[in-house]
Amino acid sequence: LIYNRTGISNTVKSTFESNSSHTIFYCGNSNSYSCDITISATKFENNDTTEIIKNGGYGNYIEVFDSHFQSQPQTGSRAINLSGGCSAHFKGANNVFDNSEFYIQKNPACSNYSSDQIYVINSLFINSSTYISAENSQLINNIYIGDNYEISGSENSIVETSNNYIDPNKLTVRGFHANNIFSDVSTGFVDAAANDYHLTPSSGLVDA
Repeated sequence: LIYNRTGISNTVKSTFESNSSHTIFYCGNSNSYSCDITISATKFENNDTTEIIKNGGYGNYIEVFDSHFQSQPQTGSRAINLSGGCSAHFKGANNVFDNSEFYIQKNPACSNYSSDQIYVINSLFINSSTYISAENSQLINNIYIGDNYEISGSENSIVETSNNYIDPNKLTVRGFHANNIFSDVSTGFVDAAANDYHLTPSSGLVDA
């Protein structure tokens, strides 16, 4: 457990594998603490945890870039679980979520605190559901594949989804949905069977 009650934490080019702690990164706590966590170029694999990243307290800022979350064996576990704080601020880009849930839910007792900001771009979700109950949320230019995922949220959620590859039947959250594609598109992955999801030049997702 990396417990960052307050202050700044940076993790770069690390690997977390086969850990069994409840949480790997915990930002803040139930009191009025805030913290900043930045994770980049880091791999999380086969960690038997309830969540990898969790927030608490007020005003936490979590950023994750170029990282890989893979195969959490515990049923109901979450890669990102921002449900313990009075505001959720998350920025993520160029990440892979493979069988790893992404969950955002602002504490309903904190309606008078700062608004949320959720921004996820250029990421790959493989059989990984997303739940968002927060304001100011954007899912842009991501790829969602597999049979077992859903993009959902509370009745008060308003989420902007644009320029994603996503099955519209799995997009149930309210919001502004524009320029998402799915039907009659060749994904053109290099070798999906070998988990190589880079795009070939002929992929229908390039510049879509």
